[in-house]
Amino acid sequence: MWRSLILATALVCATTVDARADLKEGDKPQQMGADAEYINCDDFDLVKMRSKVVILQLAHTKSDPCKEQVAKLKELLKKYSEQGLHIVTAFEEPKDVVQSFVDANGIEYPVVANVRDLRTRWAPVKGFPTSYILDVTGKIAWIGNFADQADVTIAALLKKVSDRPWLPAQYAAISAHLDSDSFGDARTALTEALAAENVIADDRKRLDAMMLWIDAQADKALAEASELRAKGNYYEVYKAYLAVAKLHPGSTAADTATATADALMADKKSRREIEGWKFFEEQFEAAKEIEMKDRKKAISLLKKVMSRFRGTAAAEKAKYWVDRLSE
Repeated sequence: MWRSLILATALVCATTVDARADLKEGDKPQQMGADAEYINCDDFDLVKMRSKVVILQLAHTKSDPCKEQVAKLKELLKKYSEQGLHIVTAFEEPKDVVQSFVDANGIEYPVVANVRDLRTRWAPVKGFPTSYILDVTGKIAWIGNFADQADVTIAALLKKVSDRPWLPAQYAAISAHLDSDSFGDARTALTEALAAENVIADDRKRLDAMMLWIDAQADKALAEASELRAKGNYYEVYKAYLAVAKLHPGSTAADTATATADALMADKKSRREIEGWKFFEEQFEAAKEIEMKDRKKAISLLKKVMSRFRGTAAAEKAKYWVDRLSE
């Protein structure tokens, strides 16, 4: 009996034992369970949190390290919340006990109580706290006891955070298209889904939100292409507009991009600049290939740009490299 009590105490208060979990990096943890009760939130669906970075921490109200972690978690949230970091702490204890812990420690982030089989739901827990850092796909990117030790990992993962809306599981194909940046396929699938008569109101709302998000990505890409004009490289601008049209077919932004690209080619001056830069890139790549073996031939390739597209930015760039190679 004494041996059992000692083991139980060690399980609750462990501070130096690393988390040894059956779950490994790349796995997805399961949900909280039907009996879970929530504090500071209506629920906490890990599936819905995809596209965000989530700290999932398993804790116990009697564990001093868990109490100490509260301040660390608050610091992480203050530092990274605007970038898309979310925190949820799960307890196996009843809601009233956990609520007292929450109140005593001033916790405002989501907390889940009464998580049945907490010690084995995700893997045998060797110590509290045990922390999992979930990436934007909902997969585990880091496992350890103290989440604040994963600051570097969290910062790196947050660079991939997206404001993309969440879609229910039955629309996984749409999400898959977006994961591979196939916006056109996603738009087609969304249009078909919205046309279905049996779409429930909540799902239709989410599908509409996704369509708006896709259009916003197209508009953003178009704006970025337009900003390139200030740099004066017509060829880069032209390629950027073509990329918008290719990546976001069916959108208003794609139509605008196509029309703008056509207008650039219709204008004599900009067409000459575009053709000049294209020719320069071809000749420059060829010159790089042979420069070490035959510098004179490399120079002659670049001089073709100067001769054929005299007065263009491409010709000026070619002259710069001719002078460099002639030194």
